[in-house]
Amino acid sequence: MGGCAYGRVDGGENRCDLSGQRSIEQAFAYGSFRVCTGRPAGWALQVFYSGRKLYPAPVNPTKLVVLGAGAQARIHLTYLHAVCPTIERIDVWNRNRSRAEQLIEERFLPVNFQVSNDIEASVSGADIVVCLTSSSTPVLDGKWLKHGCHVDLVGGFTPDMRETNDAAILRSSVFVDHLGLTAEHCGDIVEPLKNGTITLSDIRGDLFDLCRKEVPGRGDPQEITLFKNGGGGHLDLMVAEWLSESFR
Repeated sequence: MGGCAYGRVDGGENRCDLSGQRSIEQAFAYGSFRVCTGRPAGWALQVFYSGRKLYPAPVNPTKLVVLGAGAQARIHLTYLHAVCPTIERIDVWNRNRSRAEQLIEERFLPVNFQVSNDIEASVSGADIVVCLTSSSTPVLDGKWLKHGCHVDLVGGFTPDMRETNDAAILRSSVFVDHLGLTAEHCGDIVEPLKNGTITLSDIRGDLFDLCRKEVPGRGDPQEITLFKNGGGGHLDLMVAEWLSESFR
């Protein structure tokens, strides 16, 4: 349970008690932008805070692979390109190929979009891999990751959901958006903890630690880093507060 200017955030169920809200527009902002901006903004924040020794993602990435072409794909890619304008190519993989093709046809970014026909080949050359699936079985194999890659896991939010396997967790320096939330509710962290692949002490830090510069991020250009975004209400409320203050 985390605190915020509006009241209490229940990250486990991604709900917020707005009983302490300061204004009606803050509640409106929370409701309207909860999924559309909160999670992508928090995700982009950790990538932006990443490349400079303080944070996890590589400096000047050029190739990104996104696994999953659903409703969140476009805004996540837009946010990431804004903080990593060096990205030149984006490979899109989706179980339903037509969904990937539809996303690419929108041409919403000035990059070379490609539909991935071979997920392993695409991932093995990627600087950043983003998972935006609702899968209960891993779609990303850690053995595919090249040295220096950064992985962002966004889709899974229950203990039964897995986007990657233990190999990816074991090979990576692991960061999360909220330690309590991800360790209890997100399968990509819950299962490796449960089966002994990692312990809590193996998780390098969360988004709060990174933003406060209390933990280092990427220590070596060849390091593989992984960030699990559990999508807690704290991210949504950060954006709501910023919107409220910006329009005063």
